Amino acid sequence: MRRSLSSEAAPALGEYERATTTVANAYVQPVFRRYLARLAEGLRALGASSELLLVQSDGGTIHQAAAMRYPVRLVQSGPAGGAQATALAGAAVGTRDVLAFDMGAPPPRPA
Repeated sequence: MRRSLSSEAAPALGEYERATTTVANAYVQPVFRRYLARLAEGLRALGASSELLLVQSDGGTIHQAAAMRYPVRLVQSGPAGGAQATALAGAAVGTRDVLAFDMGAPPPRPA
C-alpha cells in the first residue's frame, strides 16, 4: 500500500513545506521501493545477513522498511554521510581538525 501522510513524512510546521515534501515522498516511493528491494536482495545474495540501514539527511540511520515508506528523508544523505565519514577518518588518525567538501558533479554543458 502506498500512502504518504504529511504528519508522518514531514512532521514540521509550515503547510507549504509539509505539502511539497509529502508530494515528493509519494512521487519517489515506487521507484525507491523497487531500488531498495533489489539492493537488499543483492546484498543477501552476496552473503550479507544484517539488517539494511541507510543514512538519512540528518546523518542518522533509518531501517530499510522505514526508508521505503519515507524515501524523502534520505534526500541529503550523501553530504550527511560524507560529514560522518570525515569525522570517523579524523578519529582514526587521532585528529579532530579535518576538512572535507562535497564538490558534486559539474553542470551540464549547453548544447
